[in-house]
This record gives sequence, structure tokens and C-alpha cells, in this order.
Amino acid sequence: MPAVRSIVVSDDNSSYYSAGGDGKIIKHSITTGTSETVISEKTINRIGSISPDERYLAYITSRDEMAIVDLLCLDERPQDVNGHTGSIEGFAFFPDSSGHYVTVGIDHQVILHSVDASRVLFVCDYPPTTLELSPSGDLLALGGRSGEFEIFSFNAANAKADLVYRIRREGIAIQKVSFSADGQKIALGISNYSDSYGFVEIRDVMFHGS
Repeated sequence: MPAVRSIVVSDDNSSYYSAGGDGKIIKHSITTGTSETVISEKTINRIGSISPDERYLAYITSRDEMAIVDLLCLDERPQDVNGHTGSIEGFAFFPDSSGHYVTVGIDHQVILHSVDASRVLFVCDYPPTTLELSPSGDLLALGGRSGEFEIFSFNAANAKADLVYRIRREGIAIQKVSFSADGQKIALGISNYSDSYGFVEIRDVMFHGS
């Protein structure tokens, strides 16, 4: 059996999706215990994210490229995620059913993607590692390889992101940021450069987006 490289769980906890070394993405029903292959492509490396309505799934290839598949239209060719120079470091679907999403790349650009257009929101002044949207979609959080952690008030309709919080800590990298389901807390996955150990911090979210 090929090694499983990544797993994502649907928002309603009824199913989860796995990607393995055989290039398959498989949907597993938690309620019925059944499984079915969603897509099979030898370049698939791991799953990036799934939209809250479970219609769109983003995956990463062995070439560090990203594509999005419409799970209701599996006969259509997956949509490539364009706009970045180099690999994509963070990805988040909007919390609605629009299929829109935000990415951050190794090129430091944060890009807002809609169905028919992409727009650069801003450029980080540090090497980013992770990106996340709050459950309400009004806050955008970023982490960096040099200990940066930022939160922006985010207005997707106006393609606007305003910095509301920033901190930088020496000697660590923020590897992952994740909001709680109610958006009241945020978890930071942190690695320490001095001893290679990692830990998690839970912080209160003290502000709200526009």
C-alpha cells in the first residue's frame, strides 16, 4: 500500500480526503466507511485544501505546482493556480461557496484569486511559510520563516488587506497558523532554530476585520 502523504477533513466531518504515493486522491466517507478515487494523476504529491462546501479541492504536484479540481465536474481539466514565481507556501479558500481563494508564495506575493482574475494584494517583506483565513473571512493571518506573525483585516469585495497586528521573534519560524472554528483563537505551529524542537502556541484573537 502506498504511503499516505496528506489528509484533509471536510468541514461537516462527514468525510476526509487522502493523497498517497500512487498519485491518487481518495474520498473516504466517515459515516458509511466507503472509499472512492476522486482523481488519479501521477504528479499529485499532496492535498493543499478543500473548500468549505466540499466542491473544490486544491492539490500540490511533485513539481511544487498547485491545481484545483471541481469535484462536481471531474471530467473537466483541473485549473492551474497561476501568478506566483516559484512554489506556493500557503493557500486558503474563502469561507463561502464562491470557490475564490488567497495564496502566498515563495516570491513573497499575497494574491487574491477569483474565478476569472487574480490580483496581488501586497508583498511580504519576509519569507512567508503559511497563510490562513478566519472562518468569517474577515481576517487573514500569515507566518514567516524568520519568526514573523501578522494578521490583516481583510475585505475581499474591495481586494483590501490592512495590517492590524504584527510581531517578530528571533530564532524561530512560524510553520503553520490556524483559526479555531469560532474565529476567537488562533494556533501557531512554531519551530525553534536552536534545538530543532517545535511547539504550539494558542492566542486569543483580540480584533475583528472590516
